Amino acid sequence: MARIYSVLVLFALALLLSNLILGWSIGDWNLTVQQRGKIKADTDELKKHVGLQQHQLRLRERGSETEQELAAAKAALQKAEEKLGQQQRRLDEFLVRFNRLQGWQTVHFLLGVLSALVTVLVNSVSVTYFIGTTRWCREVVEEYGLDPALYEKSRKLKRLTYPWALGGVFIMLAIICSGAAADPSAFGVAAAQWVTVHFMMAILGTAAIGWAFWVQIGTVGENYKVIQQILDQVNVIRRQQNLEVSEGH
Repeated sequence: MARIYSVLVLFALALLLSNLILGWSIGDWNLTVQQRGKIKADTDELKKHVGLQQHQLRLRERGSETEQELAAAKAALQKAEEKLGQQQRRLDEFLVRFNRLQGWQTVHFLLGVLSALVTVLVNSVSVTYFIGTTRWCREVVEEYGLDPALYEKSRKLKRLTYPWALGGVFIMLAIICSGAAADPSAFGVAAAQWVTVHFMMAILGTAAIGWAFWVQIGTVGENYKVIQQILDQVNVIRRQQNLEVSEGH
């Protein structure tokens, strides 16, 4: 069981670390969203300015403006259109990068959901394992009159495991909540102040979850040894009574 649980732990940690690295590589997503908003606003403002100049030029062409004034208006319009073209190219180039980062941000979100589910599952496995095995230890110890210390040791291991398992779940929830608070699509500009909090929470939380897993691997392994001790003693008693014994470990 300890080996199986270790594999589950490694899988959960691999997901957490991969998502942490991915989030770091994306950078400040809130800043990127704000930059896109500013570039789009500047582009829209230039479009309005060019539209207004085009309208004014048409009015002047219908009026009594001199050729010199019309030439100056056309030159100003041409200059504004060139500036708009440059701004539009800048926006297009930025949107290419933005769309790429947005794709990775979606992957980061989905991988975060998967990491959270697996982390909660792995912590729940250890809790479920001790619920079943501790009860089994008590029943077998009572049935065969074995040393009660065996059951007490299993129960102590269960009590040691539960706080770490629940702590790992709550830490994962804290990482999720800070990530949700840092999402600009949900909280807009206010989300920017949560970016650093989420990043630090992810680093420290992943380390804490890793330590919680390490403790649980140890307690699961120790409990497995207790179970083997109980089985060995039960087999001795059953052999003495000429009953069938279990040789599996």
